Amino acid sequence: MFVMTLIFFLYQIIQLISFPFFLIYLLIRKLKGKIIVGNFKQRLGFVPKTNTNPNQKVIWFHAVSVGEILSIQNLIKKIKQTNPNFLIYVTTGTKTGKLMAKQHLDADFISFLPFDFLFSIFLLYKRIQPKCLIIVEAEFWPNLLFMSIIKKIPCYLINARITKRSEKKYLKFKIYFKPLINIFSQIYAQSNLDADRFEKIGISKNKLIILGDIKSYNVFEKQKNLISSPDKRLFTNNFQSKITLLAGCIHPQEDIIYLNLFKKLKKNFKNITLILAPRHFTWQETLISNVKASGLSYKTWSLSDEINNETISESESYDVIIILKLGILFQLYPLTKIFFLGGTFIPVGGHNLLEAAAWGIPSFVGPYHQNCIETFKQLHKVKGSDLVQNEIELFNKTNLLLADPQKILEMGNNAKNWLSSEAAHVEFGVNSLIKKLNKL
Repeated sequence: MFVMTLIFFLYQIIQLISFPFFLIYLLIRKLKGKIIVGNFKQRLGFVPKTNTNPNQKVIWFHAVSVGEILSIQNLIKKIKQTNPNFLIYVTTGTKTGKLMAKQHLDADFISFLPFDFLFSIFLLYKRIQPKCLIIVEAEFWPNLLFMSIIKKIPCYLINARITKRSEKKYLKFKIYFKPLINIFSQIYAQSNLDADRFEKIGISKNKLIILGDIKSYNVFEKQKNLISSPDKRLFTNNFQSKITLLAGCIHPQEDIIYLNLFKKLKKNFKNITLILAPRHFTWQETLISNVKASGLSYKTWSLSDEINNETISESESYDVIIILKLGILFQLYPLTKIFFLGGTFIPVGGHNLLEAAAWGIPSFVGPYHQNCIETFKQLHKVKGSDLVQNEIELFNKTNLLLADPQKILEMGNNAKNWLSSEAAHVEFGVNSLIKKLNKL
């Protein structure tokens, strides 16, 4: 308790000293015509008031960006189904995260998380009036957590993880992180490895529950919901005459790798199509230029395009389809025979392997997959995904797999069966969390 109190006061002193410089920084951004991230009024703590009645309880989620926002979609849905009197309040840290929250979450209130100054966080709690705070993955803002002690509000950390890279930082500054993270009443870790890393920095074993990756539960439920809604099944009955390869969430330079792969494969398989879906659209001109330079025919699906059965049929004759439209990647998997995970052929670390598994699609992962290493290990173990170390191996393994349709089917089924089992385990943990919320 002494260490925690000391950290609290030191943090306030540091903030008081840095506050004038922070204001100068904001002023300079304003003068340069640059936007201040998010709604400035909300960043100061003036978030929407809940004005709850005595029968309503506010469950507050904080998820910093798009991945975390989407991962709690079905958890929130289930909480609302279990207890309709709960109000769901979601704070986020990015504009895109807020946009995704509005589009995909069944939340009653959505706002930006204020700056972590004591006055803005105090105002935040006063306006939200939460019964508990649920933080997704790894947002350890000191005043945000300290205020939960002052207000006597339980905090839960879900989908908690510590990467191998960040473990060194946590251990180096253990004296700071240990009391801060111990503020959480319960920590739902993604894996045994994550739980072990939390224990290394001094988190009590009693606080740790192995939940699994909540994204597996969310993506599995999302796939089931899409299948059960015929009006949303846009892409499931198209491209039947084509062998479609999907390179998803790719980064600059990776497009060249997959274009070279495609040209080599096309010598052996005439009826193939490559879909390129970049992680960000900031480099779309470079991407289009590279595809054009490859000599392959291509079609872009952009923000203004309406993607439907007719659009897809019109695109079937092209070699390459470039996706420049948010929100449709998940619906592309039913068209796909093999998935290539972006961010793994350059030192980014990879992105989401679970979506391909949900649709029963085998996947290939490059050498830089540290961000999804636990998921890959499990999928590789059940033979639902495979590792390729270089472009030669990428061609050889893809070429062999395309020549064996039965092997494609087996790998896909292995991936989906694993995800189904993982989702069931996560759902059990989700139900235990909901029981805790019902007792608030």
